[in-house]
Amino acid sequence: MSAILILDEPTSHLDFGNQIRLLKTVSRLSEQGMAVIMSSHFPDHAFLTASTVAILKEGQIVKFGAPEEVITESNIYNTYGIEVIIGPVNGDQDIVTCVPRMRSKAYV
Repeated sequence: MSAILILDEPTSHLDFGNQIRLLKTVSRLSEQGMAVIMSSHFPDHAFLTASTVAILKEGQIVKFGAPEEVITESNIYNTYGIEVIIGPVNGDQDIVTCVPRMRSKAYV
């Protein structure tokens, strides 16, 4: 039987450095065979660490699968009602980010 680690928003209230240190530790544990279930409000964390993700809305799974299939501009808009831009950083296809689009004062 393998171990399971369940984390509820473990990077909340952490600065960037400690967020990455924690995510590296979680990734290392996963690579060593531990099953990890982690909630996060940061799509970038899923791109950095997850092999499978789910988007939840009102307690129900809306989408489930690989991060690049689930965390899309249309899925984020349909779930949360905000526009985002998702794409590679500096043309590096291995580093993907999700940035909110704030074109109007409606988001303020």
